[in-house]
Amino acid sequence: TKHKYEALCRQEISVVSNSLPFNIKAQSRLYCYYKMDRPYLRLAPFKVEIARQNPLAVLFHDIMSDEEARIIEMLAVPKACLSLCFVLHYCIFILKRQEREKIEKWVIVFTGKIELFQLNRATVHNAVTGKLETASYRISKSAWLRSTEHEIVNRIDKRLDLATNLEVETAEELQIQNYGVGGHYEPHLDCAKSDDDSAFKELGTGNRIATILIYVFMTEPEIGGGTVFIDLKTKVPCTKNAALFWYNLMRSGEVDMRTQHAACPVLTGIKWVTNKWFHERGQEWRRPCGLNQFDQERYVGDLGAPEPKHHLNIRSEAKKPKKMR
Repeated sequence: TKHKYEALCRQEISVVSNSLPFNIKAQSRLYCYYKMDRPYLRLAPFKVEIARQNPLAVLFHDIMSDEEARIIEMLAVPKACLSLCFVLHYCIFILKRQEREKIEKWVIVFTGKIELFQLNRATVHNAVTGKLETASYRISKSAWLRSTEHEIVNRIDKRLDLATNLEVETAEELQIQNYGVGGHYEPHLDCAKSDDDSAFKELGTGNRIATILIYVFMTEPEIGGGTVFIDLKTKVPCTKNAALFWYNLMRSGEVDMRTQHAACPVLTGIKWVTNKWFHERGQEWRRPCGLNQFDQERYVGDLGAPEPKHHLNIRSEAKKPKKMR
């Protein structure tokens, strides 16, 4: 698996991608449409690109603005940095030399006793111990943001509800991840395997039913950093302010092993991403069980209606008025 992952990242294996088609039949099933299945979206539809069929994976383009991305990054980096910078600024420009030296020493001692950064080394779930721990196959830093911390976080949560048609109340908090040069995440599943009863037990919301991954950039990686699905030979390149969404569980509740994925190493630049993991509880009416175990979504929010490509979501032009006789 690791060999396939590395080969996909190096593009040594033919992949299904919006920029690297290898199969005409598979490519013909991929299309773009405007998502307008909720009343609010009639005024502000989502731009959706089908990146993969069976299992479904889609890209929501322009789901976040540059200003929102900037605020998200500011929330993830040191909270105490603002007050610390103010103290240093005050020391340098206002106080006398002796007073400045005293306060600078105090700042050094003070900052050693508090946690300046929200961003910490990212962890993974240990299936044996049931605990979160660091691992050599995940090199990144992460932070968690609650919807109550800032209006932007709350706004993004509501937007993800509209985009995915899934309940966000039982979802995990927004996770921010930073990948520097060499940062990567080797092949893994976001959900727990069927025989792992200890995973997410403390949350009491069931398994991770779906994942949405937002590519948030302050310094867009020029090379590397894409997301690959190992068994599906699918690669999704980093697209600024776009969100990649897929279901981790089948409609039957069984784990879809085909969703094993990985983050390719960042070779140049810095990669920022935001994760949101949706859980089973609360989705009973949002994503009900299928009539059989092999039922599969054709598009996001598929409850049996025609596919978006089979009907016109937005008319390209209004009907011309009939000429008066």
